[in-house]
Amino acid sequence: KKLEDLGIKVAVLYGAEDLDGAYKNIMDISTILGVTEKGQTIVDGMKKKVESVENKVKSLNKSKIYYMVDFGKADFSAGGDTFIGKMIEKAGGDNIAKDTKGWNYSFEKIVENKPEMIILSDKFNTKKNFLTADKYKELPASKANKVYEIDDNMLLRQGPRQADGLEALAKLFILK
Repeated sequence: KKLEDLGIKVAVLYGAEDLDGAYKNIMDISTILGVTEKGQTIVDGMKKKVESVENKVKSLNKSKIYYMVDFGKADFSAGGDTFIGKMIEKAGGDNIAKDTKGWNYSFEKIVENKPEMIILSDKFNTKKNFLTADKYKELPASKANKVYEIDDNMLLRQGPRQADGLEALAKLFILK
């Protein structure tokens, strides 16, 4: 309101819930900036990459995936209603937290769902710290050395790189 009172135009964009929302935000921003064609080119490139990923993973035997957001005293994963949860499914994984809303996910549920693959951030020695924490050593994915790092900026920061994040997830799932 204060900016508008000063004659400054204000636009509010909300975090997208899925890739369609990300496409809309990119188009809204490009329209505001007067570069609609550039925005459409970006969105078309993202859609092409997403379609390519979907075609590559459609016949994939889905592994049970635990996307580890944080761990220790409490555990956090990408629930089925989160952008990342939806990306896991779209990339060909079976998100063990798909029936959960939000980010809270109990250790007991992790054990119960027996993840075959664990995906975590490539920042802050996360993998090393995770693998040396006693309570996670007996998970099937830990025992099978199926704990993989990903640049989580490609998933967490909404924009064109999310199509790259989807592709990176799919490559991990295809590796399994």
